[in-house]
Parts: sequence; structure tokens; C-alpha cells
Amino acid sequence: MRKFFLPFAVFCLALPVISAQADDSGGRFRYPFDQIADPSCRFSAWNTLDDDCKIDLPRIEGADYAKYKNNFLYERVYTVLWEGTYDYGWDVWQGSHLGVDIATSLGTPVYAIGDGEVLVAGWQTWWGNTVSIKHTLDDDTAIYSNYAHLSSVSVKVGDVVRGGTLIGAVGSTGNSTGNHLHFQIDTKKGFHPWYYSACSKGISAWDVVNRGLCQADLEANTLDPIAFLESGKIAAPVISEETIEAIQEAPVVEIKQEDVRSRDEIIREELGIFLKRYQIKVVMSADKKVIPLGGKKSARITVIERRNGKPFTGTMPLDGIELHVSGDGVKPFPARILDIQGGTRDFSLEWKAIGNYVVSLRIGNEVLAVVPVQVYDQKTESKPTAGAFFLPKNPTLADERTVAFVMRTSLGGYSLGIPYSDTYILRAKSGKAKFCNVSKKTRKVCAPEDLVSELTFTYSDTYRGVLVGRAVPLRTGELSYELVRRSDGLVIAESAVMQVSLPSDIASAKTYRTEVIRALERGLFRTKSGRLLPDWELKGKQAKEIVGNVLGYAYLKSGDNRALKQKFLQIIVKWNEGVGTIGDYETVSRGRFAKLLMDALSDPRDIETSGKKWVDERGNYEAEMRTLRVRDGFAWRDGFGDRYFQPDKTLTIEEALYFADFSLESVLGRAGLQ
Repeated sequence: MRKFFLPFAVFCLALPVISAQADDSGGRFRYPFDQIADPSCRFSAWNTLDDDCKIDLPRIEGADYAKYKNNFLYERVYTVLWEGTYDYGWDVWQGSHLGVDIATSLGTPVYAIGDGEVLVAGWQTWWGNTVSIKHTLDDDTAIYSNYAHLSSVSVKVGDVVRGGTLIGAVGSTGNSTGNHLHFQIDTKKGFHPWYYSACSKGISAWDVVNRGLCQADLEANTLDPIAFLESGKIAAPVISEETIEAIQEAPVVEIKQEDVRSRDEIIREELGIFLKRYQIKVVMSADKKVIPLGGKKSARITVIERRNGKPFTGTMPLDGIELHVSGDGVKPFPARILDIQGGTRDFSLEWKAIGNYVVSLRIGNEVLAVVPVQVYDQKTESKPTAGAFFLPKNPTLADERTVAFVMRTSLGGYSLGIPYSDTYILRAKSGKAKFCNVSKKTRKVCAPEDLVSELTFTYSDTYRGVLVGRAVPLRTGELSYELVRRSDGLVIAESAVMQVSLPSDIASAKTYRTEVIRALERGLFRTKSGRLLPDWELKGKQAKEIVGNVLGYAYLKSGDNRALKQKFLQIIVKWNEGVGTIGDYETVSRGRFAKLLMDALSDPRDIETSGKKWVDERGNYEAEMRTLRVRDGFAWRDGFGDRYFQPDKTLTIEEALYFADFSLESVLGRAGLQ
């Protein structure tokens, strides 16, 4: 057994070095690649690589392994050397690897290293798709080049090829991890690629290589492929058995394992680079995270390049993406995903037992995604007995905000996409609020006539089991909600108690504070984000909102009085048809607002009087002003109310709410609804 400590480069220093490219002169040899994938791109398929992801094959010049042993580029390209181990790769003479493994992209072209005859072209046990070529030397002896784990083979047995002929493409067939070329040179007749026989019986291939067994057989039957190609002797005028023997006797540098990085270390670093380059996601809709027993659902993995959004096509690092499931109640298929096409790969999950599970996607020790999944029995979950509220913080009087409710399953998870039976009621347990259901509406706002004190719904009224509503607090102080099953009165859930506050700027409403608060409690106006903005000028959109809410309040106040309710309903329909007569952003005057209110409420304006008038009781709004003054006893509290109405003066929000509240009181009084 050979064991030397001189670098091979010394041996071949004065000899011409073999070219990595094709050589048309007979009997000369070349490397099996022209170009390979840049290691940072090598997990992508060759046919998807841009030019900047392809590089010339880096050569270990002079087979001086000690020189390159800690070079990250070379470590990633030449993953396992001849007489190295699988665990370290570059620990030359410590193992029994038969050839050299060169990592590059799936589909990278592979070329014959020299002229010869194809002896093997196809599937071989262990090796996968393989090509073996006999190269006859000048003294009629031969060597045999072997190319294993190919994705495809481009030649057939009996073909006579030249150096540089395309013979196949890189793959990961047979017993292989990751796309690479196993390149091996045999020196004896027999079966090819050569493999250990008697010395390896009963021992796994992994252990043979890692324990450095059978080295004498290895050296008697194979050549170091890199040393062979880097030896100047193979470019000599005559290449014979003596030439091969000289190469076999060349000094070998022993590299200890403590002087090189392990393959695990290198692979972890490669994986980190890959995950920085690519974004990996699991696409699984919310309702697919809650699955009926016996069901099968599909999900999708997406892999795209972070820099430019380009979909990834190729083979995932290490052993690919593994699907791990906590427990035995879920069966993933496939359990491991190696290849991704066009940036996506679908997988399925079949559910065999009730329970809560966690599906995790991993590459090596890296967890890419964690998806909690719940498997339920439809019979058990058809009548839920628990649920959960999702409520806004710091509610404000008359501030309409989104609330949500979802049932809980018997397993404690959210009942998303699980149909349930019966009818349910959402209502205030303490305090006062009104609700509307916007679960299936594009525009998530409530119309005044949609607001109810008790919101009833079934599963079909929700979005995949989630009730999305809007709630308007109508009283300050404590507020809490409850959800009740209508058939038996069972309380499904109760919310925490909240404190409803006045708008933060309510102090600015000094003149009409009492009426403003009452208007807000009646739902005549919505505050926004906890603010009223009482000093702001009233715009057309706000005026229409207030008038519409006045009508809605009067309609609901009608209660069981069908005739009065029908009357207000007709008024609401008529109002909605003519609501566009004022622009949303038009500034509204006192007189214009008085006319809007009276038109909407169909108030008669036929009051005749010869008594005292307001100074400005004339013009376009004379009838409205006279009715307000004589019939309703209306007056502003601005210091001029006893003498002036000021119909052309713009209204503030505070004044508009006072006016609306006053008018509503008058209407309710005349209808006997107070």
C-alpha cells in the first residue's frame, strides 16, 4: 500500500499538463466537463441557468490536494476524492472512495475523456445510469473511464467515441445523494465500474469507504482520476501500461481529517447560502388547516429567488424537503420532495385519526415552515359548545369597528371551514351596542337599517365559519358581548368586559354637549378612531349620514306599530332614491340642512303666523325656519338664537348633531314614540 508525503505537483512539475477541453489528437485525454454550475447555483437545473451561473471546471492543478483542501469553491465542486471518506471528502488516503465525485447541476453535459469504445450505456445496480468506455493505449493495454449517476445517457453499447463526445448528463440516479458525477478510472478487465468484491462482503458500502477498507484492492484496480488527468505523462508520445504504472507510483499526500472540514459542515454552509438565495413557502389555505377525518387535502410548496422572483427549477439541497408530522394520524405524500419544477411542488396530506398535529417542512436540521393542522369528526363538531371573540381595543361611543367570532372545536382549535348546525345570536351582555353582519360583503360598513341589537346568523351567513361583524357601542361604561345558541339558549362564549369611552375631543363640544352625546347614543353619527371633530364644518356626506340615521332610528323606534313602521320605511326608500342631490364634499349651511331634514321626514311646512319673526326669516328657507320657530320652539344657543336663524351660515358637526337630535325628538313626540 502506498503512503507518501510529497505533493504530487512535485512529480509532474516538469511535465506538460493535460487540457480540460477536448483534444483531437489520438490517445490524449481531457476532463469530463467543459463547464459546470457555479456552486451557488448548482441546485438549479442546467437548462435554467443564466451565463453568470456557469463556470469553467476548476482544476486541482497537479493533483495538489493539500493546496486546495480548505478552498470553499473546490470543497463544493469536488465533494469526495479518490481514497477519501464520505464523511470528510478531502481526507485523502483515509478512505476507500473509488473515484471522484464532482457536484454540478442536474443536466450538466458530460463528455468522454478520450477516444474509445462504449462498453456500458444504461442502468447499473447501485450506479444508476452509467457509461463505461474502454480506452486502448499504445501497447494495446487499456484503461476504462466510468461516468455514474447520470440523468440521461446519449450513447449506446458498441459506439466508438472521440474525446469530447457528449455521452450523457449529470443526475442523481442509483444510490446517490444530490446531483453529481461519479467519475472513476479502472485499470483491469472485468466488470465496470469496478467495485470491491471479496473484501467487502457483509459490510455496507458506506462503512467500506468511511473505514478505509479494501485499499489494496482499490489501488490495484483503479486510478486516482484527478492524478491521471493532471499527469503530464498522459500527453506523452507513447501511452502504455508503463505510463499507468508510473502514475500509480506517484507520491500521494496524506490529508488528515482534522485538517479538513467535514461534509456536514460544508453542506450546512451550502444550505445557508441556498436559503439566503431562495424563499421557500408553504401555501395552505386556512380552511385546509382544519380537515375532516378521512379527508385528503393538497398543499403547495413555492420556491422563488429572492433577488428577482425567478421560480426555482431543480433539485433541493441535501435529501430534499422532508415532511414531518407529529403523531401517526396524518400521512404525507410524498414524504420527501427533491425536485421542484417552475417554482412549485404540490403534496397531499391524508388524515387518519382525530387530533391536533403539526406538519413541519425541513431540509436537514433547518425548519422551513410549521403548519398546525386539526383533524375533526364532522358528527362531533356539528354543534359547537365554545367559541372565541376577536374585538378591538379601547372602544369609543358611536365608533363603528369590526368584531369577529369563530367557533372552537372539541379539540380546542378554531372551527374554520367546519359547517355547523343551528342558529346563533350575537348580542351585548352588558352595556348597549348594535351590530350588522358584513362577513360576505366587499364593503365592510353598516347601513343604518341593518343595525340590530341582536344579530342572528347560521354557518351559511359566515365566511368559512367566521362571523365578521361591525359593532357600534351606544352607551359609555361597561360593554361585553355574548354568543348564544338559539335552540336551547346555551351561551357559547362571553367576551371580556370593555370600557366604552367618550370621544377624546368631546370637550370641544361645549355648547351642545348633552344633545351631542344623546345623538351619538342614538347612533345618529359615527365617530372615527375615537374622535368626533365637533368644530369641523359639516360636509354633504356627513349630512346624508346623519339624516339617514335619523330615519333609521325612527323606523326602529316604531316597534310593533306596523302602520308607522311602513310609513318610515317608505320615507327611507324615497330618501335613498333622492340622496344624491347634495355632493359628498359640499359644505352644508344651516338652512340647507333644515330643508334636508324636513324633506326626509316629510314634515309639513304650512304654519301661518303674524307674530314675532326672526330677523332673517325670509328667502329660500322661510317655511322651514317658521315651522322650526313656531311649531317646535327651536333656537340656536349662540347668543343670537332669539333673533336670528342665520340660514346661510355653515354648520359644524356639533351644531348638526344638536339640530338632528332636536328634530328627531320633535318627530318622535308627534308620533307618540317618546
